[in-house]
Amino acid sequence: MFRRLDALTDLFTLFYHRDHIIWRDEAVVMQECCEKTGVKILSPRGPMEKAFDLSATKASKQLNSLLRNFSARRDDGSFQRFTRVVDLHGVCVTHKIVDNQLVNLWISLETLVPSHVGGSKITKVIRSIMPFILMAYIRRLMNQLLSDLLKWDKWRTRKLLSKVPLAKGFGLLDRLTVLIAHAACEDLRSELYGRLGDFVLLRYRCFRLAESVASKSRVFDLLDRHEKKVTWQIRRLYRARNLIVHTSKSPTYLETLVTNGHDYLDQVVFDVIRVCSGKYKARTIEQAFELGSAFYQRYTSSISTADFNDANDVLSLTGLPLGFVTEVEKELQL
Repeated sequence: MFRRLDALTDLFTLFYHRDHIIWRDEAVVMQECCEKTGVKILSPRGPMEKAFDLSATKASKQLNSLLRNFSARRDDGSFQRFTRVVDLHGVCVTHKIVDNQLVNLWISLETLVPSHVGGSKITKVIRSIMPFILMAYIRRLMNQLLSDLLKWDKWRTRKLLSKVPLAKGFGLLDRLTVLIAHAACEDLRSELYGRLGDFVLLRYRCFRLAESVASKSRVFDLLDRHEKKVTWQIRRLYRARNLIVHTSKSPTYLETLVTNGHDYLDQVVFDVIRVCSGKYKARTIEQAFELGSAFYQRYTSSISTADFNDANDVLSLTGLPLGFVTEVEKELQL
Protein backbone atom coordinates (compact mmCIF):
# COMPACT_ATOMS: atom_id res chain seq x y z
CA MET A 1 0.00 0.00 0.00
CA PHE A 2 2.73 2.45 0.99
CA ARG A 3 4.61 1.64 -2.22
CA ARG A 4 1.49 2.50 -4.25
CA LEU A 5 1.16 5.82 -2.46
CA ASP A 6 4.82 6.56 -3.26
CA ALA A 7 4.12 5.77 -6.91
CA LEU A 8 1.08 8.06 -6.87
CA THR A 9 3.18 10.88 -5.41
CA ASP A 10 5.81 10.44 -8.12
CA LEU A 11 3.16 10.35 -10.86
CA PHE A 12 1.68 13.61 -9.63
CA THR A 13 5.17 15.16 -9.70
CA LEU A 14 5.35 14.45 -13.44
CA PHE A 15 2.62 17.04 -13.99
CA TYR A 16 3.27 19.43 -11.10
CA HIS A 17 6.84 20.08 -9.93
CA ARG A 18 6.29 22.78 -7.32
CA ASP A 19 4.74 20.66 -4.63
CA HIS A 20 4.22 17.04 -3.64
CA ILE A 21 1.35 14.96 -2.38
CA ILE A 22 1.81 14.55 1.35
CA TRP A 23 0.52 11.50 3.21
CA ARG A 24 1.15 9.98 6.60
CA ASP A 25 2.80 6.57 6.77
CA GLU A 26 0.37 5.25 9.36
CA ALA A 27 -3.12 3.79 9.26
CA VAL A 28 -6.06 2.97 11.52
CA VAL A 29 -7.14 -0.68 11.52
CA MET A 30 -10.54 -1.78 12.80
CA GLN A 31 -11.83 -5.31 13.34
CA GLU A 32 -15.56 -4.91 12.81
CA CYS A 33 -16.52 -8.41 13.92
CA CYS A 34 -15.31 -7.86 17.48
CA GLU A 35 -14.48 -4.34 18.58
CA LYS A 36 -15.24 -1.03 16.94
CA THR A 37 -12.13 0.58 18.41
CA GLY A 38 -9.46 1.35 15.85
CA VAL A 39 -5.75 0.72 16.35
CA LYS A 40 -3.11 2.95 14.79
CA ILE A 41 -0.31 1.08 13.06
CA LEU A 42 2.89 2.48 11.60
CA SER A 43 4.68 1.43 8.46
CA PRO A 44 7.22 -1.37 9.05
CA ARG A 45 10.85 -0.48 9.58
CA GLY A 46 12.71 -0.20 6.32
CA PRO A 47 16.01 -2.00 5.66
CA MET A 48 17.97 1.26 6.03
CA GLU A 49 16.57 1.76 9.54
CA LYS A 50 18.04 -1.43 11.00
CA ALA A 51 21.54 -0.03 11.52
CA PHE A 52 23.05 0.77 14.91
CA ASP A 53 22.39 4.35 15.99
CA LEU A 54 24.08 6.53 18.57
CA SER A 55 22.06 8.73 20.85
CA ALA A 56 21.46 12.23 19.50
CA THR A 57 23.94 13.71 22.00
CA LYS A 58 26.75 11.33 21.07
CA ALA A 59 25.99 11.71 17.37
CA SER A 60 26.40 15.49 17.66
CA LYS A 61 29.75 15.02 19.41
CA GLN A 62 30.93 12.71 16.63
CA LEU A 63 29.85 15.28 14.04
CA ASN A 64 31.78 18.04 15.81
CA SER A 65 34.85 15.82 15.97
CA LEU A 66 34.55 15.07 12.25
CA LEU A 67 34.26 18.75 11.35
CA ARG A 68 37.33 19.62 13.42
CA ASN A 69 39.66 16.74 12.59
CA PHE A 70 38.82 15.34 9.14
CA SER A 71 42.15 15.85 7.37
CA ALA A 72 40.91 14.73 3.91
CA ARG A 73 38.92 17.96 3.61
CA ARG A 74 42.15 19.65 2.48
CA ASP A 75 42.13 17.52 -0.68
CA ASP A 76 39.35 18.80 -2.93
CA GLY A 77 38.91 15.54 -4.83
CA SER A 78 38.72 13.38 -1.70
CA PHE A 79 36.40 15.74 0.13
CA GLN A 80 34.09 16.00 -2.88
CA ARG A 81 33.88 12.21 -3.10
CA PHE A 82 33.26 11.92 0.62
CA THR A 83 30.46 14.51 0.60
CA ARG A 84 28.90 12.80 -2.43
CA VAL A 85 28.83 9.50 -0.53
CA VAL A 86 27.30 11.26 2.48
CA ASP A 87 24.64 12.82 0.22
CA LEU A 88 23.77 9.46 -1.32
CA HIS A 89 23.60 7.85 2.11
CA GLY A 90 21.21 10.60 3.20
CA VAL A 91 19.02 9.99 0.15
CA CYS A 92 18.88 6.27 1.01
CA VAL A 93 17.75 7.03 4.55
CA THR A 94 15.12 9.65 3.71
CA HIS A 95 13.58 7.94 0.66
CA LYS A 96 11.76 4.71 1.44
CA ILE A 97 11.70 3.04 -2.01
CA VAL A 98 13.93 0.00 -1.56
CA ASP A 99 14.93 -0.25 -5.24
CA ASN A 100 16.27 3.31 -5.18
CA GLN A 101 18.04 2.66 -1.89
CA LEU A 102 19.92 -0.27 -3.38
CA VAL A 103 20.96 1.65 -6.50
CA ASN A 104 22.21 4.57 -4.39
CA LEU A 105 24.05 2.23 -2.03
CA TRP A 106 25.94 0.71 -4.94
CA ILE A 107 26.77 4.17 -6.32
CA SER A 108 28.04 5.14 -2.85
CA LEU A 109 30.37 2.14 -2.66
CA GLU A 110 31.63 2.67 -6.19
CA THR A 111 32.21 6.38 -5.55
CA LEU A 112 34.07 5.83 -2.29
CA VAL A 113 36.61 3.19 -3.32
CA PRO A 114 39.84 4.20 -5.12
CA SER A 115 39.71 4.14 -8.90
CA HIS A 116 43.32 2.98 -9.35
CA VAL A 117 42.60 -0.53 -8.04
CA GLY A 118 42.77 -2.95 -10.96
CA GLY A 119 39.93 -5.04 -12.30
CA SER A 120 36.25 -4.54 -13.00
CA LYS A 121 33.99 -2.22 -11.00
CA ILE A 122 32.79 -4.99 -8.74
CA THR A 123 36.34 -6.29 -8.23
CA LYS A 124 37.50 -2.80 -7.22
CA VAL A 125 34.74 -2.54 -4.63
CA ILE A 126 35.42 -6.00 -3.18
CA ARG A 127 39.20 -5.57 -3.00
CA SER A 128 38.96 -2.12 -1.47
CA ILE A 129 36.40 -2.68 1.28
CA MET A 130 37.38 -6.22 2.30
CA PRO A 131 40.29 -5.29 4.65
CA PHE A 132 38.01 -3.01 6.68
CA ILE A 133 35.21 -5.59 6.80
CA LEU A 134 37.42 -8.52 7.82
CA MET A 135 39.53 -6.60 10.31
CA ALA A 136 36.45 -5.76 12.38
CA TYR A 137 34.57 -9.05 11.97
CA ILE A 138 35.64 -10.96 15.08
CA ARG A 139 35.41 -7.83 17.20
CA ARG A 140 31.86 -7.29 15.97
CA LEU A 141 30.97 -10.89 16.82
CA MET A 142 32.33 -10.41 20.33
CA ASN A 143 30.54 -7.07 20.66
CA GLN A 144 27.21 -8.56 19.64
CA LEU A 145 27.67 -11.50 22.00
CA LEU A 146 28.61 -9.19 24.86
CA SER A 147 25.57 -7.02 24.22
CA ASP A 148 23.27 -10.05 24.33
CA LEU A 149 24.91 -11.43 27.47
CA LEU A 150 24.43 -8.09 29.22
CA LYS A 151 20.78 -8.08 28.15
CA TRP A 152 20.44 -11.63 29.48
CA ASP A 153 21.87 -10.83 32.93
CA LYS A 154 24.14 -7.83 33.39
CA TRP A 155 25.13 -8.71 36.97
CA ARG A 156 26.01 -12.36 36.27
CA THR A 157 27.89 -11.45 33.11
CA ARG A 158 30.04 -8.87 34.85
CA LYS A 159 30.70 -11.19 37.78
CA LEU A 160 31.78 -14.01 35.46
CA LEU A 161 34.01 -11.75 33.36
CA SER A 162 35.70 -10.44 36.50
CA LYS A 163 37.14 -13.95 36.97
CA VAL A 164 39.00 -13.83 33.63
CA PRO A 165 42.79 -13.79 34.23
CA LEU A 166 43.49 -10.26 33.03
CA ALA A 167 44.93 -7.31 34.91
CA LYS A 168 42.75 -4.44 36.05
CA GLY A 169 42.02 -1.86 33.39
CA PHE A 170 40.87 -4.25 30.67
CA GLY A 171 37.31 -3.71 29.50
CA LEU A 172 34.48 -6.22 29.33
CA LEU A 173 35.05 -6.86 25.62
CA ASP A 174 38.68 -7.85 26.19
CA ARG A 175 37.63 -10.10 29.06
CA LEU A 176 34.95 -11.78 26.98
CA THR A 177 37.45 -12.36 24.16
CA VAL A 178 39.85 -14.11 26.53
CA LEU A 179 36.99 -16.07 28.11
CA ILE A 180 35.84 -17.33 24.70
CA ALA A 181 39.21 -17.96 23.05
CA HIS A 182 41.76 -18.72 25.78
CA ALA A 183 42.40 -22.42 26.39
CA ALA A 184 42.92 -21.83 30.12
CA CYS A 185 39.37 -20.46 30.47
CA GLU A 186 37.63 -23.74 29.67
CA ASP A 187 36.25 -24.00 33.22
CA LEU A 188 34.86 -20.46 33.01
CA ARG A 189 33.24 -21.27 29.68
CA SER A 190 31.63 -24.35 31.21
CA GLU A 191 30.35 -22.17 34.04
CA LEU A 192 28.91 -19.73 31.50
CA TYR A 193 27.17 -22.54 29.59
CA GLY A 194 25.69 -23.83 32.82
CA ARG A 195 24.40 -20.44 33.93
CA LEU A 196 22.75 -19.82 30.57
CA GLY A 197 20.46 -22.73 31.35
CA ASP A 198 17.36 -22.62 29.14
CA PHE A 199 18.78 -19.88 26.89
CA VAL A 200 19.76 -22.51 24.35
CA LEU A 201 20.44 -20.25 21.36
CA LEU A 202 22.65 -17.87 23.36
CA ARG A 203 24.55 -20.81 24.83
CA TYR A 204 25.04 -22.28 21.36
CA ARG A 205 26.37 -18.95 20.05
CA CYS A 206 28.96 -18.87 22.84
CA PHE A 207 29.95 -22.46 22.10
CA ARG A 208 30.17 -21.96 18.33
CA LEU A 209 32.24 -18.80 18.66
CA ALA A 210 34.60 -20.53 21.09
CA GLU A 211 35.03 -23.39 18.62
CA SER A 212 35.63 -20.95 15.74
CA VAL A 213 38.50 -19.13 17.48
CA ALA A 214 40.07 -22.10 19.27
CA SER A 215 43.21 -22.03 17.10
CA LYS A 216 44.93 -19.95 14.43
CA SER A 217 43.77 -22.21 11.63
CA ARG A 218 40.15 -21.96 12.77
CA VAL A 219 40.40 -18.18 13.02
CA PHE A 220 41.63 -17.96 9.43
CA ASP A 221 38.90 -20.39 8.35
CA LEU A 222 36.36 -18.09 10.02
CA LEU A 223 37.75 -15.05 8.20
CA ASP A 224 37.86 -16.92 4.88
CA ARG A 225 34.22 -17.96 5.21
CA HIS A 226 33.18 -14.41 6.02
CA GLU A 227 35.18 -13.08 3.06
CA LYS A 228 33.34 -15.48 0.73
CA LYS A 229 29.95 -14.49 2.14
CA VAL A 230 30.68 -10.76 1.84
CA THR A 231 31.92 -11.30 -1.73
CA TRP A 232 28.72 -13.15 -2.60
CA GLN A 233 26.61 -10.38 -1.09
CA ILE A 234 28.48 -7.64 -2.95
CA ARG A 235 28.04 -9.53 -6.22
CA ARG A 236 24.33 -10.00 -5.50
CA LEU A 237 24.10 -6.30 -4.75
CA TYR A 238 25.68 -5.48 -8.11
CA ARG A 239 23.48 -7.94 -10.03
CA ALA A 240 20.36 -6.57 -8.33
CA ARG A 241 21.45 -3.05 -9.26
CA ASN A 242 21.82 -4.08 -12.90
CA LEU A 243 18.46 -5.86 -12.83
CA ILE A 244 16.72 -2.75 -11.48
CA VAL A 245 18.44 -0.34 -13.87
CA HIS A 246 18.13 -2.41 -17.05
CA THR A 247 14.84 -4.28 -16.59
CA SER A 248 12.97 -2.39 -13.80
CA LYS A 249 12.61 -5.73 -12.00
CA SER A 250 13.84 -6.43 -8.49
CA PRO A 251 14.72 -9.70 -6.68
CA THR A 252 12.62 -10.94 -3.78
CA TYR A 253 15.53 -10.65 -1.33
CA LEU A 254 16.06 -6.94 -2.04
CA GLU A 255 15.59 -5.76 1.55
CA THR A 256 18.24 -8.17 2.83
CA LEU A 257 20.69 -6.83 0.24
CA VAL A 258 19.96 -3.25 1.28
CA THR A 259 20.44 -4.08 4.97
CA ASN A 260 23.79 -5.77 4.33
CA GLY A 261 24.94 -3.17 1.80
CA HIS A 262 24.14 -0.39 4.27
CA ASP A 263 26.13 -2.20 6.95
CA TYR A 264 29.17 -2.58 4.67
CA LEU A 265 28.99 1.07 3.61
CA ASP A 266 28.74 2.32 7.19
CA GLN A 267 31.68 0.20 8.31
CA VAL A 268 33.93 1.48 5.54
CA VAL A 269 32.85 5.12 5.84
CA PHE A 270 33.41 5.13 9.62
CA ASP A 271 36.83 3.53 9.22
CA VAL A 272 37.81 6.08 6.56
CA ILE A 273 36.71 8.84 8.94
CA ARG A 274 38.79 7.35 11.75
CA VAL A 275 41.90 6.98 9.60
CA CYS A 276 41.51 10.55 8.33
CA SER A 277 40.70 11.97 11.78
CA GLY A 278 42.85 9.94 14.16
CA LYS A 279 46.57 9.87 14.73
CA TYR A 280 47.32 8.77 11.15
CA LYS A 281 45.67 11.84 9.57
CA ALA A 282 45.39 10.38 6.06
CA ARG A 283 45.10 13.31 3.67
CA THR A 284 43.24 11.54 0.89
CA ILE A 285 40.71 8.74 0.67
CA GLU A 286 43.25 6.74 -1.36
CA GLN A 287 45.69 6.94 1.56
CA ALA A 288 42.94 5.80 3.94
CA PHE A 289 42.32 2.66 1.86
CA GLU A 290 46.06 1.96 1.55
CA LEU A 291 46.40 2.23 5.32
CA GLY A 292 43.41 -0.07 5.72
CA SER A 293 45.16 -2.74 3.63
CA ALA A 294 48.37 -2.32 5.64
CA PHE A 295 46.46 -2.57 8.92
CA TYR A 296 44.77 -5.78 7.81
CA GLN A 297 48.12 -7.32 6.85
CA ARG A 298 49.45 -6.42 10.28
CA TYR A 299 46.31 -7.84 11.87
CA THR A 300 46.65 -11.23 10.13
CA SER A 301 50.37 -11.27 10.90
CA SER A 302 49.69 -10.73 14.61
CA ILE A 303 47.25 -13.66 14.59
CA SER A 304 49.80 -15.87 12.79
CA THR A 305 52.44 -15.23 15.46
CA ALA A 306 50.06 -15.24 18.45
CA ASP A 307 50.33 -17.81 21.22
CA PHE A 308 46.75 -18.80 22.04
CA ASN A 309 47.91 -20.02 25.46
CA ASP A 310 48.78 -16.42 26.33
CA ALA A 311 45.83 -14.23 27.33
CA ASN A 312 47.45 -11.05 25.99
CA ASP A 313 48.11 -12.67 22.61
CA VAL A 314 44.49 -13.80 22.41
CA LEU A 315 43.51 -10.12 22.41
CA SER A 316 45.06 -9.80 18.93
CA LEU A 317 41.82 -11.37 17.66
CA THR A 318 40.01 -8.12 18.32
CA GLY A 319 43.00 -5.81 18.00
CA LEU A 320 42.17 -2.47 16.40
CA PRO A 321 45.15 -1.20 14.39
CA LEU A 322 43.15 1.96 13.71
CA GLY A 323 43.54 2.88 17.37
CA PHE A 324 39.96 3.60 18.39
CA VAL A 325 37.18 2.30 20.59
CA THR A 326 34.02 1.62 18.63
CA GLU A 327 30.89 3.58 19.37
CA VAL A 328 29.04 0.34 20.11
CA GLU A 329 31.43 -0.24 22.99
CA LYS A 330 30.87 3.28 24.27
CA GLU A 331 27.13 2.71 24.15
CA LEU A 332 27.63 -0.47 26.19
CA GLN A 333 29.59 1.55 28.75
CA LEU A 334 32.66 -0.61 28.51
